[in-house]
Amino acid sequence: MPSKYILHGGATIGQKENVEFYRQMAEGLKNIGILLVYFSRDKEDWPGLKKNDKENFQAANPGNEFKFTVADENNFAKQVAESDVIYFAGGSTLKLMSTIKTAGIDLKKALEGKVVAGSSAGAHLIAKWHYGHTAKRINPGVGLVDAAVFTHYRPLEGTYFYKPEELVEKIEEGLKKTGSKTYFLKEQQSVIINPDGI
Repeated sequence: MPSKYILHGGATIGQKENVEFYRQMAEGLKNIGILLVYFSRDKEDWPGLKKNDKENFQAANPGNEFKFTVADENNFAKQVAESDVIYFAGGSTLKLMSTIKTAGIDLKKALEGKVVAGSSAGAHLIAKWHYGHTAKRINPGVGLVDAAVFTHYRPLEGTYFYKPEELVEKIEEGLKKTGSKTYFLKEQQSVIINPDGI
């Protein structure tokens, strides 16, 4: 089975707003193992994140049974091998990428044939390029797909990720110049792409 990649624009709290994203991850699969990767967040946040994600998966896929595992960097390779869906949650892109590097795993090879999804920082990891909201520049991801992604795209004015129009246009231009297919993802919006980013 070819890999399936899903990029999400961020803000996964809320079942109704994210039902399509959580449905896409499990689509066509039954009784599957889902690996919840929270390396982008502090460990004290993990129980609450797991509760939210379990509720969202179950609400979006009624009648389906899932086995949920929270990723641990010391057992990450084994956990990936034993899971059908690998979900990289949002948070700090730097923290996520640093932990993945420490885990010492060939991510592209390990994820072959899996459903791989990432929200916000998770999408940054999967893509070849992304706009880093904290770094305030275009940075490389792992490049599992040949894509450039702008998450939290055009949120409401006054919210955390809001940016003035001139800056948005500058970021758009910079991402297009990478040569990768570009995705501008609003919060709670997702897109499915194949490994070549087409």
